[in-house]
Amino acid sequence: PDGHVYPHALHHMLPAFFHTLHELKGAGRSFGLVLRTFGSDLPDIAEALNVFARGEHPLYPDFRDESLLITPEKMFKGRWRAKMGDGDDQIEYQLLKWSEEDDETSSSDYNIVASGDGELLNIIEHCSVAGIQDHYDYWDKNDNAPWTGKPVWTHRTSTSGGNTRNCHHIFFDDNIHNDATDSIAAVRVEEDEAKGTYKSLSGEEILEMHGLHLIKVNTVAPVMDKDWFLHRIREAEERLTVPDKHLTT
Repeated sequence: PDGHVYPHALHHMLPAFFHTLHELKGAGRSFGLVLRTFGSDLPDIAEALNVFARGEHPLYPDFRDESLLITPEKMFKGRWRAKMGDGDDQIEYQLLKWSEEDDETSSSDYNIVASGDGELLNIIEHCSVAGIQDHYDYWDKNDNAPWTGKPVWTHRTSTSGGNTRNCHHIFFDDNIHNDATDSIAAVRVEEDEAKGTYKSLSGEEILEMHGLHLIKVNTVAPVMDKDWFLHRIREAEERLTVPDKHLTT
């Protein structure tokens, strides 16, 4: 209706998403973007972001940022799998090379890129953009139990507030519930900084992460207010300055 011919891929993302990236970049903010999905739409979402980053979005024709271009090398499958070399049935989250093939074909150990929290964080905390197709089948098979969802990491804070690793993970999703038995996010808290070990929070503890690390997206809200994501990011950052009992050293 406005006379623009929109690239097909753009309809996969809310306009407020592109506005948020534009404003954060314009303000000189340093951030990493990790696209998360349970579905098969990661290539389409990646192309929508690439259209924007190449300056092909009709509302942002002067915006170009190569750091936001996402290639297949920056796309992964995230899977809960048995720890390599462990015989005690412990599981960990692993990143595998991206493939549109089914898991039986693509989940070979040869395709493992990162095993466990530390290796995975070394990737996503040191890249400008990445995409992960998370493990829906595992979450569904376990009745949406909080420890089986999409991992989201927290780092310990000092007693004065703030983040010891200077990296604040904020997870947006429209399927976040106020339910201790049903969580799309498996919040992982740093257990031993020296050893780099993490543990999953309980469902009740995860509820306390709402507004700080987990933000439920009522899709209508960012449709009506293009600054909605920016407001939620600011509120989460303000909360991070208040020490949390689960994260304080």
